[in-house]
Amino acid sequence: DGPIITELEHRNEKCNGSSSGYIKVSATGTGTLTYNWENGSTDSIRENLSAGFYSLTVTDSSTNCSAVFATEITEPKPLLAYRKVKSVKCYG
Repeated sequence: DGPIITELEHRNEKCNGSSSGYIKVSATGTGTLTYNWENGSTDSIRENLSAGFYSLTVTDSSTNCSAVFATEITEPKPLLAYRKVKSVKCYG
């Protein structure tokens, strides 16, 4: 059997474009587990993530089986500010 991957924590971006996303996973298996994210990272935690899709492959050395985990980091819509100027008439 292959490893089992569990998502422990997932934080989407706090602000639009902030790169504040976070993913923490845990995996169990019978042998030594190897973590390999799509960007080559080999840790169970990814930090400072921008909005997008992220995938992780965990391989168990004793069975040579792998499991794949994928998730999406989202971001809120950008804040838009509008300024409305009202004409003021002054007399006197």
